[in-house]
Amino acid sequence: MSSQAATPSLLAIVTHTPLWVWPLIVYALYAGWARTRDRIISPARLFALPLILVSLDVFELARKGLSMMTAAGLAFGVVAGVLAGLAAARHTPTQALDDGRLAVKGHRLPFAIVLAIVVVSYVRGAALGIDPSLATNAHFLLANAVLAGFLPALMLARTLGSLPRGYVFG
Repeated sequence: MSSQAATPSLLAIVTHTPLWVWPLIVYALYAGWARTRDRIISPARLFALPLILVSLDVFELARKGLSMMTAAGLAFGVVAGVLAGLAAARHTPTQALDDGRLAVKGHRLPFAIVLAIVVVSYVRGAALGIDPSLATNAHFLLANAVLAGFLPALMLARTLGSLPRGYVFG
């Protein structure tokens, strides 16, 4: 007989997910999907989702405390995310309209980023629920720190980089 506990099934993981998580997942996916369509929006709406994502990751990491290793992983992820986001922004420029709003071209990349954030967050939570000792596993913490820096930085840098040259918030 094995002394190791059996890994729960996918069904068990899904059914043990707290109910409050599902509306967040649905909203995140809706918000990401909405970014696949051309739209005219205010600058505040353009930055709402990227800033929420960055804030949630910073809060989560601060809540758990940062070691030197996880801080380095976070910094690496942020730098890589900013570089990737700025490179991606060149392909989806935003146009400033006379009324202060922005004409934004739809693109699948923001949806992919949001989907990745949702999946990473869900898998992280499930993994910690299955094996709480991962909360002290250096490799697990480092991977999470890199992704926590990379994905939101990618989203925010892409958003900033897509603004027209010389754009000033009014």
